[in-house]
Amino acid sequence: MKYKKLFTIILTSIIFTGCSLKSDDNKESASAGEIINKLSSVAGFDETVTENVKEIETASQLGISPEDIEEGFICTPTKPPQSEIPDKIILIKAKDEATLENIEKALQSEMSGINSAWKEDTVNKEKIENHILKTKNNFVLLAITEEYDMLEKTFDNFF
Repeated sequence: MKYKKLFTIILTSIIFTGCSLKSDDNKESASAGEIINKLSSVAGFDETVTENVKEIETASQLGISPEDIEEGFICTPTKPPQSEIPDKIILIKAKDEATLENIEKALQSEMSGINSAWKEDTVNKEKIENHILKTKNNFVLLAITEEYDMLEKTFDNFF
């Protein structure tokens, strides 16, 4: 009887350990599409316009070679917020570590351009200052939204 209880306890421990490991693997294998959908939902984008960054024209507007991108999206709400500065989420997954730096620099440059364009806007200053520019694994995120804190936590939870 004692051995039966011991066996049950060990078996239960193994099952729970295995299940918890699987959930971590799922987080790392999330696609850019899954992540951008969740981020746009957290940001409160009811309806969105989503562009594929792998398209040559979209990638070149950001100064990125499409060959450097495994997958990526630009997501904006169809109904813009009350502020004049449009909300925007850009999420790009680099093909590898070598191309990651180029993508980071391109999105830094994109943010610099936005800063310059809106530097005189004192009403929306906080929205620009609280943008998110973050890299996790091979994903680079640039987000301009009033929901920046929730968006950043959601992004972090994928990794």
